[in-house]
Amino acid sequence: METKIDRGRVEIVKSHIGFEGGLIIDRVDIGGGSVMFWRKNDTVTVLSYSRNYIDIIVKLDGEEPWRLTGFYGFLEASRRRDSWNLIRRIKDMSMLPWVCLGNFNDLLSPIEKRGRREIYLSNCEGFRQARDYGELIGIESRGYSFAWERGRDTDNWVEEKLDRAVACPNRRRKHRLAIVEHLATATSDHIPILLHPSSLVYVVKVKPFRSENLWIRETECKEIVEKAWNSLLSNQNLEKINICGHALQTWGDSLSKQFHEKIKESKRQMSALRGRCDVEGRRRFMEAQLLYSNTLARQEIFWRQRAKQHWLRDGDRNSKFFHVKASARKKKNTISQLKDDNGVWRSWKDGRVAPSDNALLIEEVTEVEIKQTVFSMHPDKAPGPDGMNPSFFQTFWHIIGRDVVESCVQILNSESLPRDLNDTFVTLIPKKGRLETIGDFRPITLYNVLYKIISKVLANRLKRIFDKVVSKSQSAFIPGRLITDNVLLAF
Repeated sequence: METKIDRGRVEIVKSHIGFEGGLIIDRVDIGGGSVMFWRKNDTVTVLSYSRNYIDIIVKLDGEEPWRLTGFYGFLEASRRRDSWNLIRRIKDMSMLPWVCLGNFNDLLSPIEKRGRREIYLSNCEGFRQARDYGELIGIESRGYSFAWERGRDTDNWVEEKLDRAVACPNRRRKHRLAIVEHLATATSDHIPILLHPSSLVYVVKVKPFRSENLWIRETECKEIVEKAWNSLLSNQNLEKINICGHALQTWGDSLSKQFHEKIKESKRQMSALRGRCDVEGRRRFMEAQLLYSNTLARQEIFWRQRAKQHWLRDGDRNSKFFHVKASARKKKNTISQLKDDNGVWRSWKDGRVAPSDNALLIEEVTEVEIKQTVFSMHPDKAPGPDGMNPSFFQTFWHIIGRDVVESCVQILNSESLPRDLNDTFVTLIPKKGRLETIGDFRPITLYNVLYKIISKVLANRLKRIFDKVVSKSQSAFIPGRLITDNVLLAF
């Protein structure tokens, strides 16, 4: 991108590095210009190109073909819409797995800009919609992701995440370990990005975002959450949670690393300073001791979060997985009416819920009820796809509580769920030591906390009348009853 040199010099570069093929987009005046090289001519087919993109099909030995698009978004703010429409058109040109990378000259979130004047989420909406239309998701990156900067060491310093690589989901499934590196540069105001499309290059596990409880101990954490949460003015809580997660991950990754090195260094310092009695020696010893203590505390929190033993309660059990045949017999087994002990036919309409009980079930949900539900959850419960565990909601309730309450009330009153709210992770828990078949695992589903809040509010209300509507002979899952009672009775 932005070669800023004429075609002759570009051809010299291609020859010097030993590439056979290439497509050169000439510069305009003294700026612009782009180029794409490929080492072997028989590996690439050009689909289309313009001053803003080069779109090719890549076919390497032993691989299915896929698309690669080098993209350069319009620089002028007034032409951002043209960039978004161009992404849509390129997406529709082919159904092959697709990777699009380059300088998009646009941002997806306010937290992708630092310095100078801030932007609002509404300024990013067009680019986000174009990304969603193309079904594009970000590829995991390494290195410093703010790929463009200007005015370093001045009051006008600014840096932005303009350069990125995104992929269509089917491309990600094929090369789920693909990764992007942000390289170093000495001359350009853009950081080069390097795509490794093959899983043979980096054998790493692409991990979803996970909130860390140790972050909460840091004084900066509250400020980061408050700024990220309030950057979106509307009550789109799922989007707010995603923004918070991105901001926390950018800031907090380093806190959960290097425990061993910090402990080793602080112990070395304490050992060297232990015999000193002067003021400076005692001060430095206390600093090393404090660092040692704090690092051990962080390490304990880090591993306690991962070593919990309540995994079966981390999400709702996927009971449908075990009872799939039952649904096929639903119609056959439907019971419309039965005789009671007095020989009177009773239908399902003759229920046991009194009007007073029903009034409790359908009364308006209150802020106190929702807050009690949130704080009744174990803080270390495993998070769902959004990466936030109950500890996040409990710690920052004074910042996010009002929005959460409003969202829950709106969902319960409207009887409809926002898109993506009930997305889940299905996790397989081993039942025994030697694992051979799918039957050796117990599947559980991990929901987002916001979804759990709503479902638990409803469940807590149902608990009030369970003993009235469930027969005494049914012992399982009812508070105060044990499933083992039936075993004793049978014996």
